[in-house]
Amino acid sequence: MKFKTRKLIRGLDPPKIATQFYEIIRLKNGKYRDVEAHQARMRSAYREILGQEMDFKLADILPEPPGRGLYRARVEYPGESFNGGRSLPTIAFSGYAHPYLRSLEIVERNDLRYPHKFVKRGRLNSLAEYSRNDGVIVTRGGYVMGATTANLVFQSSEGLFTPTTYLLPGVKRATLLEEGVIRERVVTIKDVASYDKIYLINSMIDLEDLIFVQTNRVFYEDEPIRVDRRFGPAPLKWTWDGRGHRLPKRKFEDGVPPPEVRELLTKVKCLGDDPRPGFTRRAPESHPNHWDPLPR
Repeated sequence: MKFKTRKLIRGLDPPKIATQFYEIIRLKNGKYRDVEAHQARMRSAYREILGQEMDFKLADILPEPPGRGLYRARVEYPGESFNGGRSLPTIAFSGYAHPYLRSLEIVERNDLRYPHKFVKRGRLNSLAEYSRNDGVIVTRGGYVMGATTANLVFQSSEGLFTPTTYLLPGVKRATLLEEGVIRERVVTIKDVASYDKIYLINSMIDLEDLIFVQTNRVFYEDEPIRVDRRFGPAPLKWTWDGRGHRLPKRKFEDGVPPPEVRELLTKVKCLGDDPRPGFTRRAPESHPNHWDPLPR
């Protein structure tokens, strides 16, 4: 039997790209936003990581907007080039809906670095995927760096502040600092409790979108970072009920369900047990990462 082989011709096959970056540009009602700021960050990645100059203007390659509404334009670069030609980014559009936040979790990660918007962000995504909350705040050495997908703005009676430390210098963060809307301040884990709200901001989320959580909905090592005394003292131990709320561990000792409950789970359509106590993963209906709490 003869097999057909693909003949490789030197100079015609696109090179394999080891490092790729991306930008997310907000597009609302046919208008791109902060294009110059995104281009400045792209130029920095070209110089510092790729060791070359950016040979195009971002505004010149952006296609015609798809129409009215809120969209996210994902720009991946550098693109593949043939015969030493220009390497232009690839651009894709998708609809966008703002996230709904109910709680955040603080995770200490001293080994996590994300100075540029790399396409490969496996460790950041895994933090959010395995979190019991709607988002993760990353800290390094006790200093607040930011969320996995956004910069943070802390609100108190003194005003709006963003941490001087960050995972990624966000475009929206830089714009708000330049306009004087927010100010920089050192924020540690212990300082979080002194603020009232935490806003998430990025290229798709403005302060006016009101994507925030109260600081009594922020948890560190399974304990609330701040307790609102109007609702009584905080229980010593907490567990997760799957709807953005923490409950005292009264149903199951140490958070582990009894054998009869676990046996019941084997009879339903499950994909396996979640390593976190009190959870199981069922066949996806609306989202592949949907987790259901155990029956109480």
